[in-house]
Amino acid sequence: MAGRWAAEKHPEATNPQAWTRDIAAKYIADTMTAVRGQWAIEWERITPRFDPRRTLALPLSVRAGRDPDPRIIDDAAWAKLMAAGLTLTAEDLRAYGTPRAKAAGWHAN
Repeated sequence: MAGRWAAEKHPEATNPQAWTRDIAAKYIADTMTAVRGQWAIEWERITPRFDPRRTLALPLSVRAGRDPDPRIIDDAAWAKLMAAGLTLTAEDLRAYGTPRAKAAGWHAN
């Protein structure tokens, strides 16, 4: 990215030894306001054979299933869920502890 920036902004600075303090400061300032991919231009000298965004992308069927699928819950079921959540205690969860929690002394009754 630095080489592409230098070729565009300071063609006289063709190698790191030619950079001055002012050029380095301008580079830092430009990278702070740069847009993602601004100097990531493909030079078309080498034909890309592997595009990770396309090759490793999830299939459409998987991507479609990742979105939430909300549904309407009837009032009676919602009231039962709310009541259960409001009256839930640590004792209710003892039977469902992980093996590590049970080994630490949290035993089911």
